[in-house]
Amino acid sequence: GSLMATAFLNGIAPGWPLPELPDALPARWEQQQIARIEDWHSKVGDCYFPLAVDRYDQSGDDLDGSIVNGQLGHLHISRLRSSPVIYRRERHHFRRQSDHSFLVTLPHEAPVRFNQFGREVICAPDEFILETSNSPYVFEYDRSNAMTVIKVPANLLSDRVPTPEDFCAMRYSGREGTGAMLANAIITNFTS
Repeated sequence: GSLMATAFLNGIAPGWPLPELPDALPARWEQQQIARIEDWHSKVGDCYFPLAVDRYDQSGDDLDGSIVNGQLGHLHISRLRSSPVIYRRERHHFRRQSDHSFLVTLPHEAPVRFNQFGREVICAPDEFILETSNSPYVFEYDRSNAMTVIKVPANLLSDRVPTPEDFCAMRYSGREGTGAMLANAIITNFTS
């Protein structure tokens, strides 16, 4: 029941205060090990949306990565781990895309650097950032990292948070204040 869902999400976002969740976990979670940057590019694009993906050091095509992903209510939730990577969302990636969404990203092992709307932020473990799919950005980490990413349809977030783009490219604590309220609202409102 909801105890299982809470335990599962505690595994995805360790230490975060989580609300009671719906009774059922998704019927199907996919898990995949990935060893080449081209395969990582394809899988990340399938999970979220089209992006340019490169190794952080820009050399070779080896990658050490794994991803577990699935659907929970209206949310697409994934836990990924990879060697250092740079993700770039460019205008041509969303020019013809109709399904606008937001990503809530929670790094677990190392800080990530994110730049969108001319704002650059470094987000440490125990913090999270909000990203929008309809504006260019650069997201990178210079050492191996694990993170949780929650994809939220834009229309659902916009119904609850006026102009959510205003909250992008800022870091929030997932444990207190506005960040804890936002994390709680996302998990509670969109998992049923």
